[in-house]
Order: sequence, then structure tokens, then C-alpha cells
Amino acid sequence: MKRTIISTISVVVLSTVLSGCMDKLEILPNDQIITENFFEEGSPEEIESGVNSMYQRLQSSYMYNLRMWTLDIVAGEGRVGNEAGGNGLETTQLSNFTATSDNSGAKELWRGPWAGISRTNWILTNIDKSPKISDAKKTQYKGEAHFLRGLYYFNLVRLFGDVPWIDKQQTASDDLQVSRTSKDIVYQHIIDDFSDAASMLPAVYENTTDIGRATKGAAFGLLAKVYLTLKRYNETLVAIDSVTNLGVYSLNRKYEWNFSDLRENGPESLFEVQYEKDVTAYSEFDILGQGGWHHEYMAPLASINIGGPWGNFG
Repeated sequence: MKRTIISTISVVVLSTVLSGCMDKLEILPNDQIITENFFEEGSPEEIESGVNSMYQRLQSSYMYNLRMWTLDIVAGEGRVGNEAGGNGLETTQLSNFTATSDNSGAKELWRGPWAGISRTNWILTNIDKSPKISDAKKTQYKGEAHFLRGLYYFNLVRLFGDVPWIDKQQTASDDLQVSRTSKDIVYQHIIDDFSDAASMLPAVYENTTDIGRATKGAAFGLLAKVYLTLKRYNETLVAIDSVTNLGVYSLNRKYEWNFSDLRENGPESLFEVQYEKDVTAYSEFDILGQGGWHHEYMAPLASINIGGPWGNFG
């Protein structure tokens, strides 16, 4: 009994002392990395996870998991399959040039790249602060950020023309009412980003765990596509030759292998958005976009698939 009373008194006294000092103590989350010290305190693995976050937006349904390939329907190369209950109505409106201001497809195409752009600027603004990764890794990560920012903006400028050019991390004190930038200037920034990426990135990665990362060939390849879009044909040829001269790409023995899920990231591939094949880890419609939606949307209407099918392009 005496031991219980003493323990109780000790707890009460300690609680009183702590409550009296609480207003003088600054309690920090010492067991975790927070935004303010992420780059200064983060381990190499944590920094790499931040770099990887730049790629995640590519997997979004606002981008390559849905909206980017539905542009083929808008271009007249396919059609919306199952339109029952209004399925695909926004895509049908876009393809018929009858879209209204509340069209969800147009809204998502606009919103898709911006989170990715924000993350690339976050890396470019802060990566040099990290004392725990080598200069070579910092250069690689900057190259990946330049590549992805160029890709995100290349999608935006082709769809919307003049768009705001933002090349630094935004803070609460910044003016968020950003004006549009002339598409000619945006294109030059995109060219600069891909050129910087090509100078910073390796031609290949040694580890198979790095499959899907931007490479020198991917940067030269997209640079060629930008020049082709601008009808700057001589520069297009130079960029294409730069890809060939790397000596790391070749043609598949069979053309159909380019479309086989068993031969992803093959010898012809310059850059691919990666998805998780294991649906037990990520479902098709996982919010982070880890699971690919494509087979549900592309499967014939008569087939039986989870959540679908919709028979697009059927």
C-alpha cells in the first residue's frame, strides 16, 4: 500500500512540474524528419524517396494513367466505349468540340502536371543542402528534376499554349497570382531543361532498381521531340544522332515486343512510366496511381474485368 501511495504522489509532483514548465519548453519532433530540415537531416534513402516523388504524378489518372491517352480519342484515333450512365462524357465532348467550362477532362489535363512541377522545383531549390549524398548523386538528381520539369511543361504548353512558368519552390509569402508566360519562352525553358538533363544524367544505371529513372537518352529523345514540334528539323536530327551515338539502344527483333507487358523497358525504350503489376499491393484504381488502369479501359466490353471494362478504342 505504501509503495502505491508514493508512486501516486511522484506522478502528481512530476505532472505539476512539467505543466509549470510546459510554456517554456519547445518540443520538436526529434524522432522524424520534417519539411524544414528534410534535406539537412535526411538520410540518403530519405532524400532518394523525395526525388522519387517527382515521378509519382506521371502515374496519376490526371496524366498517363488516363488523361494523356484519352487524347487519342480526342484526336479521332479511337472512341469512348461504354457511354452508359455518362461514362466518358467529358472525353466525348472534347472530341466533338462541344466541351463546356466545367469539363472534367480539360480540368484534369490542366491540373495534372502542376504537382509534379512543384516537386521538381523543390528538389532543384534544396538538393545542394544535403550533406549526406555525394556531389555525383546531387548532379544526377538535378538532372532527373530538369528532365521531369521539362516533360511536365511540354505536356502543358502543347495543350494550353501560354502557361505560367514557375522555376522555384513556392512559399506562403509568394504571390500565387502568377501570370501566363509566352509559349515561345516556355518552349525555350523546356529546351534548356532537357539540355541540362542530358548533360547531368547517366546513359544507363548500374542497378536494376533504377529502371524507370530518366537517362541521357531520354533527355535527348524528348529534346528531339520538342524540336520536331517546333519544326526545327536540323536540331531534331542532331538530338536524334545524340541518342544513337550513346550506343545503348537497339531495335527489338519483333516489332510486337514493344507492346508486350513481358518486355517492358526493352532495348527500344527511352523512357517509360512505371506501374505496379502486383494488384494485391496496389489496386488498379489506387489513389497514388501505382496500379495501371489501362487494361480496364481497353478491354472489350464483352469481357469480365474488375471495375470495368469500358471498351475504349474497341
